[in-house]
Amino acid sequence: MTQSSKLDRYVQQMADAGVGKSTAFPPLWRLLWRIGIQAPPPIFLGFFPLALIFGGSFGVIFSGVTWLFQDFGLMRQPLMSPPLFALFAGIPYGLAMAYYHRGLAKQHNLGSWAAFSDDGTRT
Repeated sequence: MTQSSKLDRYVQQMADAGVGKSTAFPPLWRLLWRIGIQAPPPIFLGFFPLALIFGGSFGVIFSGVTWLFQDFGLMRQPLMSPPLFALFAGIPYGLAMAYYHRGLAKQHNLGSWAAFSDDGTRT
């Protein structure tokens, strides 16, 4: 089965289960798939990779926004504040998203991405 057909089947199975498209098919993963990186959907990743990916990406974005606000004079903070804000915002966000996605995987009895077959069952 091709990666594309697995993704289509996965998105359909999650929609049938009532999982929103943005949860099953997050924007970061859509971007990765569009540029040709065939990463498994987040629901199939382990807890720590999920925490690092979600927390890291959120932290970088949050840090950039904080830096922009600081640069435009909306916030007067020391130079180290944006990275600290990123760290303290990214860690809980990453842990919460990892917990949520692993819970979804357990709730829908999903195994590994390699074992996900065309009919949506585990092989």
